Amino acid sequence: MASRRNGTLYLGVTSDLAAGAYQHRNVLTDGFTKHHGCTMLVWFEANDDLQEARQRELRMKNGNAPGRSS
Repeated sequence: MASRRNGTLYLGVTSDLAAGAYQHRNVLTDGFTKHHGCTMLVWFEANDDLQEARQRELRMKNGNAPGRSS
């Protein structure tokens, strides 16, 4: 999720993309995205394994975003 073009980014993992995007877009929960206004879905990746999805999230947060492996 992003606040605007070249703005603040939020990275996270969800089991329900549509519900998560709806909650962020409509600012229904408190926290980072509400504080920073991250309401636009700009990228998503589907993954069948939750642990792998969380590892991917950490790699992206640490700046190792290219590719799907470390």
